Order: sequence, then C-alpha cells, then structure tokens
Amino acid sequence: MNICVAIGDSITQGSACLQDWPTRLRPLLGSSSWAIGDLSRPGQGSATIVSNASTFYNDYSWATKKVAIIEAGTNDKATLTGQQIYDNVSPLLDAICTAVWDLLIVQRPTPFGSTSGWTSGQQTVMDDYWALLEAYSSATATIYYTQDNHPWLSDGDEARPRLQETPIDYRLSTLDGNNDGLHPNDASCAARAIVLRDIIAAQIGLCLPGTEF
Repeated sequence: MNICVAIGDSITQGSACLQDWPTRLRPLLGSSSWAIGDLSRPGQGSATIVSNASTFYNDYSWATKKVAIIEAGTNDKATLTGQQIYDNVSPLLDAICTAVWDLLIVQRPTPFGSTSGWTSGQQTVMDDYWALLEAYSSATATIYYTQDNHPWLSDGDEARPRLQETPIDYRLSTLDGNNDGLHPNDASCAARAIVLRDIIAAQIGLCLPGTEF
C-alpha cells in the first residue's frame, strides 16, 4: 500500500467545492493500492499547518511509496513576511526529506483574479516566499513545484502533466456558489486531482490508472 498525504488550509480542504481534490485523487491513483491522508484545515497559517503535521512523516513506515503534497502561506500574507513564512515551512520540508519520502509536491496558491482581494503588498509577500521555496533543494527527495494560476504549470519540468495546456477558470463552476477567485471550485479540484495523479506517476515512475507514462 502507498500513501499520499495532503497538507494545507482551506484551498486543500475544499471550502468552495462539493468534493475536494484529495478525495478525488485516491480513485485516480487506485483505491486498492493508495491511501490518502488529509491534514488540511481551513484558516490555518503556516506555523499551525507545520505544527499539525509535525510527526506525520514518521507515521507511514508501512507504505511502499510515500508522497506529500503541501500548500501553506496564504493565511499569513497579511501578517508575515515571505522570509517568515519560509522559516515556518522549511523545517517541515527538511523533516519530510530526512524521512526519505519519495516525492514532495509544493503548491503555490495564487489568486486567479481581483475578486480574491489580495493587495500588491500581499502578492509581494507570496512572491518572496515562493522565491525562497524554489531555492530549496534536497539530496534525498524529489521535489516538484507547481505555480502560477493553475497548479499544473511548472516551468522547465521535462515530465509536465498532460493537462498543462488546459487551464480551468476557478470561477466557472456551476456546482457551487462560492467562487472567490482563490479557492478552487469543483471544476478546478477535478482538474487538480487528474494533474496531481499524472505528476505522481511521472515523478516516481508508477503506472497508474489512466496515465500514459
């Protein structure tokens, strides 16, 4: 049995959709061979996210393949600097890599449009945080960074997901009424799950249901 752990706040938890992407991801990976650990909690800042996930990476010694997907920092954009957010998150990255997980996917939450209410100063905070994250490296784990408005865009990666040219507007879903330009709706969660499945298949060399790798 393999494990994929999702760590994050309301963007991961799916506060603006009927079914979040971690729930959608398991059958795409293969429910009989993959378990999903969901450590997402709405409203969490990076320090709380890291605290809540402080021991998870040692809890899955039974797993054959281990994947962690982390998204943090959005709720800190008005109160912390990019350096402070990074200082909160990087110890968790260190711990995951030291525990020799196979793949760490780091997601950058970025608002799709002005409806999210981010100021230019808050965007600068997130840009600074992301620049520090992208400079992070590990000799023991594969790290895949997602960025821009859609989670499957990753510049310079040779194993790009097949859906990278098919962006989903967060605001187009007809399944819910809470499309705020930041939280993924059902259409976006469905696309994220497929693309994350493809990233996992490509990066750790597994043949999963519906992939072409």
